[in-house]
Amino acid sequence: MSSDAYAGKRRDEAQEHRVVAVGLLTEHDLSVLGQGFRRIYRIDDGHNFHQLLAAIDAAERDLHP
Repeated sequence: MSSDAYAGKRRDEAQEHRVVAVGLLTEHDLSVLGQGFRRIYRIDDGHNFHQLLAAIDAAERDLHP
């Protein structure tokens, strides 16, 4: 395989595995939307959810001052 073909294959693999969306959903949201999600990471009840939301808001402000 040429280096150009290898680089093209790596780009295709990167596109296939890139993150396209991150969502914060309730259990109800998941039941309504169905089982189409490939990966779900649940947040424990003990997690400091407000701190997570504040970090997301801060990152958004940094991106769009």
